[in-house]
Amino acid sequence: MATIEFIEKEPYELNTLWSKEKYFPCYMVKDGIELFVWNRSEPSGRFDNEDLELRKQQLICNGGAYFKFYDHSSHISPLDFLGWVSEHKLTLREDTTAKLLSDGKTFDFHGNLNECSCAFFYRIFDGNVMKEVLKKSIRLRKAKPCFDSE
Repeated sequence: MATIEFIEKEPYELNTLWSKEKYFPCYMVKDGIELFVWNRSEPSGRFDNEDLELRKQQLICNGGAYFKFYDHSSHISPLDFLGWVSEHKLTLREDTTAKLLSDGKTFDFHGNLNECSCAFFYRIFDGNVMKEVLKKSIRLRKAKPCFDSE
């Protein structure tokens, strides 16, 4: 099992017309490699401590492979989520995104469903998990016939 710890780097401030916030870049250190996970912010508390601890536990439990920012289902794993989408014969919206971040090691997978509102966002650090996500998501983007009731 991978050795995982979490660190915060020097904060930076972002001033806008509406607010002044301080951001703390948080990293997961997995087997000696630093990977950016999220920014903790003050004073807004966009992510409260409970949410952050849940995400840290997700990463620890799956060996640092991925975590769920959010989805409107109970699936912590992006692969379980996509299995559920397939099982219920749902499809991903065309604007669903799987994006490699600038560090070249991290993917963001987020989007929504066509048939109902079920927004999701996963951050993935494992290349094998991302390959499976890409493979499954391509099949789930196929448009289904739409029959007008009129």
